[in-house]
Amino acid sequence: IPHNADNMSSPKTISITGSGVVICKDCPDYDFSLTPQTSWQTHSSSHSMSGCKIYRFWAYNGYKYTFKTGCGDGATASYDTQLYLLNNACTQIAFNDDGCESYRSKIEWTANYTGYAYLRVKGWNTAFGSYTLAYNYCVEPSLPGLISGSTTVCSGSTQTYSISPVTGATSYSWALPSGWSGSSSSTSITTTVGSNGGTISVIANNSCGSSSPRTL
Repeated sequence: IPHNADNMSSPKTISITGSGVVICKDCPDYDFSLTPQTSWQTHSSSHSMSGCKIYRFWAYNGYKYTFKTGCGDGATASYDTQLYLLNNACTQIAFNDDGCESYRSKIEWTANYTGYAYLRVKGWNTAFGSYTLAYNYCVEPSLPGLISGSTTVCSGSTQTYSISPVTGATSYSWALPSGWSGSSSSTSITTTVGSNGGTISVIANNSCGSSSPRTL
């Protein structure tokens, strides 16, 4: 029987079908999209032995993102989870295993660019099971506005200094010249002037961090 003329003369494509279950995708492919918010969000899933799940989210420069499979806020896992964070070039930039408690993981990352990032949830070795991922973001407060108040004062007088509220700030830290008295964690401070002049400063704080100081 004569052979087909093109037998072995050109590459062939062979399609293999199976269960249709992908054990573990590779970045930039992903399983789920996330939209982090300032409040805690959760997403529950599972994977098989040697498997994983990959999430994609849009990161904003300067935002601090937290992802965890334990440590409260609705995060849980039935197996020893590991977290891998990858940037928009699919290069690993963070990893955690048992960072918060045994068999759980937690990553905190402050984005240094704006664009997509990826999170892989995987089991240690070939561990597998169900998990609930908890995630959010926060932003450090911006520089407070100008400080209002008198700049020419008499020793022993009482003076009040204030700023406008800073978006996202939960408290404020004031610093006074040496010898002045007074304290406050709000947008204003009342102080008794000391015998020397100097600089007054204030920074804005929240759970994510602190701003640069505003001075007068």
